[in-house]
Formats: sequence, C-alpha cells, structure tokens
Amino acid sequence: MCCNLPCVSTPVGDVKVLLDGVKDSFVSKEHNAEELAQLVAESILHKKNGLLGRDKVIKLQLDENSVANKIYDLYRSVINI
Repeated sequence: MCCNLPCVSTPVGDVKVLLDGVKDSFVSKEHNAEELAQLVAESILHKKNGLLGRDKVIKLQLDENSVANKIYDLYRSVINI
C-alpha cells in the first residue's frame, strides 16, 4: 500500500478496512483461489478507482510520522505520571 501498488488479499485482520476505497485493491470474500485470481485480473486491468494506497495510510494516520508521534506522546505521558 505504501508504495501505491495494488493489493489483493484474503479477508484477514483489518485488511478490509485498510483496502476499502483503495485504487485497484480488493479483498476476497473467501479463501478461494478462483476468486483471488479474478480479483488479481481486475486489479491488473485497473477496474477500481479510489485513493492511492499511501494516501489511505496517511488518512488513517498509519504512516511513519504519525505512528512515531503517537509513540512519542505515549512515552511523554508515561514519564509525566
């Protein structure tokens, strides 16, 4: 995602939330090889518009600067107790 490359995944963890609305990225409904192959084909053929992956990561504040700032703030709050 961070390299703005399309992603195709099975439905694990929070991947559905992460890839929702991301250009040419899909999450299968099941762990099914045929469905995954179809989604890869759709991804290659640019069948879905949306945000670039990096933009979605930044929007969700999961980029390196946002995460580093959250960790820094957490450490500061613990030190000030």
